[in-house]
Amino acid sequence: MFSDLPAGSPLDGAYQNVSSDVQKCQPLSSSPRARDRQLFNALDGQTIGGRWTVRVYSIHALGAERYLQLEVVGDSPQHAIAKLSATATAPAVLAALEAWASDDDPSTRILHVD
Repeated sequence: MFSDLPAGSPLDGAYQNVSSDVQKCQPLSSSPRARDRQLFNALDGQTIGGRWTVRVYSIHALGAERYLQLEVVGDSPQHAIAKLSATATAPAVLAALEAWASDDDPSTRILHVD
């Protein structure tokens, strides 16, 4: 089952989320479609580590787990897949992405977020 989320979002607009905004997010909805939308809105366009911007391409559902196809845009764009548990939060995803993006030679392109 695939979500109907847009394939990408503009990063050059006047509005850009700030990482501290994620801490203010409402709890994710129990509806899978609404949860996907909230997750997309909480992550796409966020700045991590003061120098990278997160771009969410898609969210795929497989049972209660979610798979995010994303890009971390900085000096050179990096692509990754994040496998989220049913209880994963947007701040946990951002923390995992920041740790991954900070690694000079990441050993994986698949992140597991609980």
